[in-house]
Amino acid sequence: MPFQSRAQEKMAFARGMSWAKEWADKTDHSKLPERKGKGKKKAARKAKPRKRS
Repeated sequence: MPFQSRAQEKMAFARGMSWAKEWADKTDHSKLPERKGKGKKKAARKAKPRKRS
């Protein structure tokens, strides 16, 4: 699995993670953002109204 951001890569090498070198080889560094965005939130599901009997 390649890195998703430069910050993730820096953290992995700073902590001496054993997989960091392998992931760095698989990563396309030209497309790597400095930090990964928070992403999109899923829309909240609205509760269906209860049927009264």
